[in-house]
Amino acid sequence: MLGLAQESDSKAARPFPNFARGYGAYPSPSVLTKVAKTITLTLTKIIEPTVIKIASEVKTAPVKHLDETGFRIGGKTKWLHVVSTESLTWYRVADKRKDIEVLTDIKGVVVHDHWNPYYQLEDVNWILD
Repeated sequence: MLGLAQESDSKAARPFPNFARGYGAYPSPSVLTKVAKTITLTLTKIIEPTVIKIASEVKTAPVKHLDETGFRIGGKTKWLHVVSTESLTWYRVADKRKDIEVLTDIKGVVVHDHWNPYYQLEDVNWILD
């Protein structure tokens, strides 16, 4: 049976006002969590082949730009690493800033901002931004 919460001011249910009006209750936070996980897993399966293709194409492009920035998810710092070409961008979230081992097979010209770990990449030529 669908979990329901009776509180009319439930924070988790605020996006579902029509549900509450129609059924007199809100979806419980645990139900919303299960739905969110199911959607996330489904979308991951759908987009994963495209993400892998983009990653491969940007890594082998003649010229690419690398950058990274920190941001917070759930109160913890994560790092968004970006590899861009003129027409494609590959985004990757990492727990550590220096998590660049996925770039070890990158080739060609790399444009970057002097961040030292980028100099450890082999088989590339650098243009500094």
